[in-house]
Amino acid sequence: MLRLTIFGALALLCVSNASAQYGQPNYQQSYPQVTTYQPTWAVQLIQQPKHSFGVVARGSEHFYVFEFVNNLTSDIVLNSARVSCVCATPTILTPVVKPGDKGQVKVQFNTLALLGDRHSRITVTVTSPEFAEVYLDIDGHVRRDIVVTPGQINFANVQSGTSAEKSVDIKYAGAGNWQVTKFECSNPNLELALAETKREGMRIDYRLSAKLNSTQPPGMISEQIILHTNDVVQKQFPIMVSGHVKALVESQSVVDVGRMQQGKSSIHRIVLKSDQEFVVTSALANGTQVKVKTSADKKRLHVLELEVVPDAEGQWNDEIIFITDIQQNPTKIRVVGEVGPAIEIQTSDAKPHGQ
Repeated sequence: MLRLTIFGALALLCVSNASAQYGQPNYQQSYPQVTTYQPTWAVQLIQQPKHSFGVVARGSEHFYVFEFVNNLTSDIVLNSARVSCVCATPTILTPVVKPGDKGQVKVQFNTLALLGDRHSRITVTVTSPEFAEVYLDIDGHVRRDIVVTPGQINFANVQSGTSAEKSVDIKYAGAGNWQVTKFECSNPNLELALAETKREGMRIDYRLSAKLNSTQPPGMISEQIILHTNDVVQKQFPIMVSGHVKALVESQSVVDVGRMQQGKSSIHRIVLKSDQEFVVTSALANGTQVKVKTSADKKRLHVLELEVVPDAEGQWNDEIIFITDIQQNPTKIRVVGEVGPAIEIQTSDAKPHGQ
C-alpha cells in the first residue's frame, strides 16, 4: 500500500462523486436559439442532453459520453457533429445505431488553451430515419492557477490479473498557504498516494500516484479522483482516470448473423483468442435454438462453429457464455439477427395443359 505524505497521512475516501459541482463558477447558460425542425423522437432521443464538467485544472483531460437507446423500428444514422466553441471536440462513436442498440457521442472538454468559463453546444446531424438535429450542451470552468501534467491517469491495455502504476504532476501558482487536504475516488481497485514535491513562495507542486490492483475486472476504466483544497471558493477539482483492462480471452461482444429463415439451420463462426494457449471447456446459450461446437484442443485461437435454428419470425438474439481453463470470469457474447418467414414449397397434382 502506498503512503500519503502530505502534512501527515490524508484519508483515502472512496465514494462516488463523479457528478459533484466544483465551486460556483459563473457559467453562461444562454443557449443559442434553435430554429431547425426537430421531430418528437429526436427531441426525446437523449434524456440528459446537458453535462457540466465543473471546475477543472488547466491541461487536464476530461470527456463525457452522451448515450441513448434506439427505441425506433429502423436504424438511426448519426452523420456529423459541429460545435459552437472549440472548447469541445465531439466524436460519434456509433454512426449507425440499430433498433434496441445503444448510441454514443463522446465530447472532449479542451482545457489547454481556453481558460475561465466555457460553454459549447454540439449539434449532431441525423440523416435516418429522417433528417433531424440533436442538441447537446457542455460547460465548465478551466482554472488558470493549476496545471496537471499529463492530463489524466491512463491505464492503457493492462492485462487482466496484473497491476499497474501511473502518476501525474500538479503545479499550483498563487497563495503561499495553498494545500491539498484530501482526495476521493470511487474505485476500490485504485490505491492512491499524494506527495508534496515543492513549496517555494507562491509555487507549490504535488505528485499524485495511482496503483491499479490486479482485482480490476476486464473492460474500460472511467473514473475521477476528486482533490480537495483549502481554497475558499473553488474548493476542489477532478483528475480523470481512464484505460482498458484486457481480458485473458478476447472476442467480439456482439455477433450479427444477419437475416435467417424460420426453421432453417444457419451456420456461423465465433472467434476466441488469447496471448496464451487455452481450452474452451463449455459454451452455454440461454435458448435452445443455438448450438456451439467446441474443441478439446489447447491453442491460442479458437474458431467455433455456431448453428442457429430460429423458430419464430422477427428480431432474434441470444447470449452465449464461454468457459475456459485460464480465466475465472466467463466470456459472454450476444448473438443477434433477423428471422424471415419459412419458405413453403408448393406442389401440384394438376397435369400440364393439353394432357
